[in-house]
Order: sequence, then C-alpha cells, then structure tokens
Amino acid sequence: TLAAALAACTNTKEINYAKHSVYDTDFANVYNAALDVTRALYPNLNDAPGGGRIATAWHEVKYSADQDADMGNQQTLANASGVQSQYATTPGATSAGMPTRLAYKRYYIRFDIRVVGGRPWRVKVIGHASEWEPGAAMPVELHGMARPPWLKGRTEALQVAIYRRVKQFAKYIKDDEPTEVA
Repeated sequence: TLAAALAACTNTKEINYAKHSVYDTDFANVYNAALDVTRALYPNLNDAPGGGRIATAWHEVKYSADQDADMGNQQTLANASGVQSQYATTPGATSAGMPTRLAYKRYYIRFDIRVVGGRPWRVKVIGHASEWEPGAAMPVELHGMARPPWLKGRTEALQVAIYRRVKQFAKYIKDDEPTEVA
C-alpha cells in the first residue's frame, strides 16, 4: 500500500539511486515494472507503451498539515457538524450549523511517468498536486511555493518503488555523466 511505500523511503541513498539510475534491460521489462508498481498504488491511469508514458488520474490525498482540514480529527468533525465555525461571528451563528471552509478543502495528486532514452532506459516520475475549495468548479493545480510539502515524498516513494522492481538492471549515473537519455 501507499503507507508502506512511503514508510520504506527513509533511506536517502536509495532515493538518490532511484533518481539517478538507468536500466540496462529491454524496454518491456522497465515499462511493465513501472506500470505494475504505479497501478498498485494509483489504480486509475492511462498508459501508452509506444511512447513510454503512464499518466495517473487525480487521486484524493488523505493528508493535512492543518488540524482543521483533517477529517479524522474529532474537533474538525464537530466543526463540519456546525458545532464551531470560523465564519461565525456570534454564538447563535455557531449553533446554526455553519461549517468551516477548511473542513471541506480537498487535495489531489497525479503522476506522469515516462520511460525514456534507449537502452539503458531511464524512468522519470513527475508529481502534480491540486487543491479544490468549496464553491470552485474544478481543482487548481499547485505550482511553485504553493506546492504542498507532501508532494516530493510521494513522488520519491513512487520512484523508489519502481527502482526496487528493476533494481537488478540498474546502473547509477552521476548528473554530469553523459547518457543517451533525453
């Protein structure tokens, strides 16, 4: 599961190897490993083997650094039921059942995975995050400083999970080494 994959990514050396490895095996071995690992963690996806592309759908993220947005938090559940409210200006408004705005905010994640180059193959994993707020028609993708802190860790977890599947074919390359990978 995702929790197990995230917990297993505490080794920075392994993360570094996953990011800087190429795989000296057939394209099908690398691509199928990436597809299987990705599908196990994020089941809704589109794949295009001819282009070496895998794109997951947006999946909701059950995470919050904000206590008010954590729906597992009993205080937040009380807020959502109208017991308390950030909008309330009077005790009467609080008891009228006005929910907090943050209690309904949702976060989503998706990945673009590409198997590129020629033999040896490189796997690139790019994570995307978006946020949906009540009243908005669609989630908004988060860029730059708005990118959530959990995005990097989840992206690295997927990269490491793929690396572990094809580790026997991996060759570590330094950033300044020339490769055929584009």
